[in-house]
Amino acid sequence: MTDIQRVALPLLEVTVGATNSAEADPVDFRFASGGIVHVPSAFATAATFVFYVNDTAVHDESYWPLYDSDGGPVQITVAAGKSYELPGALFAAKFFRIVNAAGAGDVILDLKG
Repeated sequence: MTDIQRVALPLLEVTVGATNSAEADPVDFRFASGGIVHVPSAFATAATFVFYVNDTAVHDESYWPLYDSDGGPVQITVAAGKSYELPGALFAAKFFRIVNAAGAGDVILDLKG
């Protein structure tokens, strides 16, 4: 029987941008197969996270809003002190950033390898 190698990815503290993707920390999603975003209790009480992606071979500063197959933005509405599954539409992206028009803050990402 062949051993299956599992990749252990660390928890990441990332900054969510307030108005555009340039303010947000980039997340390397190339080796992840999903994940959870943990919104700390100190974050704004309610927020809508919009996802921006970069699919170049190397990370650069060019990020674009991600849209679903219906033409709507890929986003999740979150509340402080809760955890949420990352949208499945992100799985095709190599890098992403999170933007929240209500304000910047830090969240924890738990990526699954």
